[in-house]
Amino acid sequence: MYGGAPEIGSAEILRAEAGHNMPGEITTTIATLVANPLKYFCQRVKVEGVYIAKYDSKGNVFVTDGVDTVQCYYVTPDQAAFPVGAKVNLHLIAAYFNGFQFVGPNTGIELASAAGVDPYQYPALGENGEYTLTNKWLFTTVMDNFSDNAPAPADHARGMVAKDGKMYFINRAIGGFTVVDGATGTMLDPIMITGDHLFEAQDSTGAWGSCVTLPFNDVKLDNAGHFLIGACVSSKNRVQIYTVDITTGAATELINERLIDNEEWGLQLDTATTKWRFDAFNVYGDVTGKAIVMAADANSFYVYKWTIEGGVAGKAERINCTPDPAFDESLLIKDGGLSVTAFGTAPQVFPVDFNFFYVDGWSTLPMLFDEDGNLAEDFISCPTGVNIPMAGDTCTMNTGHNGLCEFQIGDEYFLVMAATNTVGTPTSAFAIYKFADASKSFEGLTPMWFFPKAGMGSLTNGCRTAVPSVEVDGTKATIYVYTHNNGYGVYEMTGLPSGLNNVNDDVKAVKIIENGQVYIIRNGVRYTVLGAQVK
Repeated sequence: MYGGAPEIGSAEILRAEAGHNMPGEITTTIATLVANPLKYFCQRVKVEGVYIAKYDSKGNVFVTDGVDTVQCYYVTPDQAAFPVGAKVNLHLIAAYFNGFQFVGPNTGIELASAAGVDPYQYPALGENGEYTLTNKWLFTTVMDNFSDNAPAPADHARGMVAKDGKMYFINRAIGGFTVVDGATGTMLDPIMITGDHLFEAQDSTGAWGSCVTLPFNDVKLDNAGHFLIGACVSSKNRVQIYTVDITTGAATELINERLIDNEEWGLQLDTATTKWRFDAFNVYGDVTGKAIVMAADANSFYVYKWTIEGGVAGKAERINCTPDPAFDESLLIKDGGLSVTAFGTAPQVFPVDFNFFYVDGWSTLPMLFDEDGNLAEDFISCPTGVNIPMAGDTCTMNTGHNGLCEFQIGDEYFLVMAATNTVGTPTSAFAIYKFADASKSFEGLTPMWFFPKAGMGSLTNGCRTAVPSVEVDGTKATIYVYTHNNGYGVYEMTGLPSGLNNVNDDVKAVKIIENGQVYIIRNGVRYTVLGAQVK
């Protein structure tokens, strides 16, 4: 006995004899085990995607999830095969000796799956093959390497943004960010979020308590690169948005409003039946100056907007986005009629400026609204409809996964968006479209690729997350994609540089071929098709 609990001195896992069954493993996390050491005492547990932190003088290995470091007693693997920093999976026995620890044989530790690479060769597009798409790395359930490398336990990482070559996943399990190197897929040290009364509110007695449904639920970047985090809000809970210093993890409150108390319209609502739900939010502008923060309600066609002036947020404005049945046709591609009365589960809103915003909901494909909630354009306007042809194959989009991102390479505009959900073909895929021009009309959309060609996976995605995030450098766009519970990875796309496809320029680009090499001449200057000036 140690501290009132039995102590395991050593343990060995034996093959079960015929007619007898070994106890099944319990898949869990270090955070859960550390918080409840005696609950799991003496049970076989499986923990995936942790890292070797160090070895003691006897060769016992210590593992870490980036927050807690735990000893694996009597587990002494070959240090050359399992070096410090290696990602591993554990199949050991939960034990206790002055704190939680693992025990078991050396065979109870294994290296986690490595990042895979999408084997499909995406066809080059354009007159001279100037548009290309290649994969850098992938973790997906289709490749069977995602569970070892998941950014958080199932259902605990709904949002992701990319900045400066890194992916930042909001991780509710740790109350912080899981950080991934976009170049390699390697997990880096997590960033813990700190701040007074995060996602809490005072009651009439002055006590602090939870005021949200699921804290640490979403993350977005404003146009100045500031990180914002938010929670899932339902019924009469408060909307709370914080900015986060990504260097220190310190959070500062930006928005804190209980919508039912809104003096302009909130008190007119039926307080007994009003049940809105925000699973995500988004932002446009610079939150230290002028910006807007928006959230779409899953239970209606309302979008809520907070205007920020001088870094200070005003009260919410409610925008009625109910489309005009006489004008709209795709509402509702899903059901073939206008029976749908809400955006549906976990809708995402994407402001493109201060006047227009997209909404992508479970019941609809992306729709573009103006600031007053009038439907400006519907995805049904896309010439190919829901079909994305690619090299003799076709992906047919369906609703149910919500996410999109506009980006620009040179003078051309593109859209990357969720294409299929977990029951589509392929499962959990994305698509890239090219706009005809700067008007970015859906009528001018041309499908380019759907990817991954084999999809990411079909595990249930209850939060409908299918998040793309894009960084552009010259003629290269780095496209980071994440679909909840099924995978994440990075693709690279190339396009034309500025000036080579400018329809407003009176001096047209001229393509020439010399010795089999394609060049583009513009204003007397010679370029390669990738935009490099030829001296």
